[in-house]
Amino acid sequence: MKLVADLIVTNAKVYSMEVEGDHADSFAVKDGRILAVGSIDKIDELKGSNTAVYDADSKAVLPAFIESHAHPLDFAKKQLELDLRPRITPNREAVIKAIKEEVAKKQKGEWIIGAGWDENLMEGKRFVTMADLDEIAPEHPVFLLRTCVHNAMVNTKAFESSEIALDANDPEGGSFERDESGTLTGYVMEDAMSVFKTPTYSIEDTKRAWKIAEEIFLSWGIATINDMATGKEEFKVYQQLQKENRLRLNVGMWLWGRTQMSRTGLQEEITTLGIESGFGNEQLNVQGIKFMIDGSVGGKTAAVAEPFEGTANNYGIVYLKQSELNDRFKKAIQNNLRISVHAIGERALEMALQAFEYAEIQKYPHIERHRIEHAILPTEDHLKRMQKLGIIAGSSIGFLYSIGDGYVNNLGHERVKRAFPHQKFKAYGIVAPGNSDLPVTEGNPFLGVYTAVTRTTSSGTKTDRTESLSVYDALCAYMVDAAYGNFDEHKRGTLTVGKKADFMVVSHDPFVVQEEQLKDIQVIATYVEGVEQYRVGEEVKV
Repeated sequence: MKLVADLIVTNAKVYSMEVEGDHADSFAVKDGRILAVGSIDKIDELKGSNTAVYDADSKAVLPAFIESHAHPLDFAKKQLELDLRPRITPNREAVIKAIKEEVAKKQKGEWIIGAGWDENLMEGKRFVTMADLDEIAPEHPVFLLRTCVHNAMVNTKAFESSEIALDANDPEGGSFERDESGTLTGYVMEDAMSVFKTPTYSIEDTKRAWKIAEEIFLSWGIATINDMATGKEEFKVYQQLQKENRLRLNVGMWLWGRTQMSRTGLQEEITTLGIESGFGNEQLNVQGIKFMIDGSVGGKTAAVAEPFEGTANNYGIVYLKQSELNDRFKKAIQNNLRISVHAIGERALEMALQAFEYAEIQKYPHIERHRIEHAILPTEDHLKRMQKLGIIAGSSIGFLYSIGDGYVNNLGHERVKRAFPHQKFKAYGIVAPGNSDLPVTEGNPFLGVYTAVTRTTSSGTKTDRTESLSVYDALCAYMVDAAYGNFDEHKRGTLTVGKKADFMVVSHDPFVVQEEQLKDIQVIATYVEGVEQYRVGEEVKV
């Protein structure tokens, strides 16, 4: 019986991404999987009367992106809040104008929530102050989350509405910044953010916001996304979206392990219920459990080995003691859960590796491919131990584009040279999927690809290229390596026979354009399991 394709993509430059330089001009899809790849003549033999045909107009076709580390529902909720990214509010005056407009819309006492600001990318490197906020919103509590999500700016009313005394002591794991006279500046760091009683979103609000966010993900060519901080509410939202047939992407869930940063830890509940890595189905599943050791470079809270630039003794912070981390890792491994841990600075990376070694992860080969998220400043010793333990480096190379100027300012040029060490990862055989940590940075993977190749920030600052990747390796980080990170290498990541037909058609061939054009490549269409989920020019309706 003749095989008949459901879909044929033809007149294309199809990059399988299995071998560098390998490409064909057509492929066929059957039941959501790649049936055949090859010449037009060969693929035409699979055409039937009901076969759909997509003429790619000589455009490049690539595997869809796999976002290995993001916070999709956080990003979705941001669509309902003030957008304070520097390209939207490039200076202090624009921020003040945006807040004044919100004040005019809201009743007295209602919260004003915004996110995305980065003083390093604003005119004069200056954001609004607590005094500014008190003046323009005296009757409204204001909470403005920095792009790194580790710090925020608030006003006096936010303290009052949250019943926090202005002379309150710093909470454990965080701090309220004060000036030399001891007066609050409004800048709150790390776990100090969690004491503010900001409003929460209902599940229906979040599902409505997801529809907007999901369309954006698809417009970036993303077909699979990892949620690195899945809590109870997120777990419910994803389940309901799938039951209601409203989930168009594949989602890997990393369950939040320990209570911190306004998120409730779930390790005890997970263990009691017996949830293990792999629970779920091909579209929605539990990847593992996530922990967090240190803060961020932008907020000068990452646990670094040498002080941040411009400080005498700021080495960042750690959230927990080594003994607690050891115990949590051991418990996770013994309960068949893969471990993902946020560790940016050298001191945090050392803690993470000591905990993996304490947990004796090599004695549990059925639970492998544990991850260190960000892994920005590893030493040679750390790289050797990561290699030995089989640890994946969840590299947030997208940081260097969107917030890279803050890295240069806070780490200095010499330290930035060895940040995001992709050539070293490659030399040591460490798999390093690229990611954006959305909404910490812009989520378009082509920005990460551009930065992995050029080591250039959004402002045009060029850093050392010792750790630069080729275009092929940079794309692989968001396709092949990311699939490996999800145990999906047999399902996704390449356009080869038997794999899921997750692919994108792009405006320009990334292997032909100049390096500077990589960041400007647009996605024309995105398919998930052979079904068109996005086409440029079509707007999502909420």
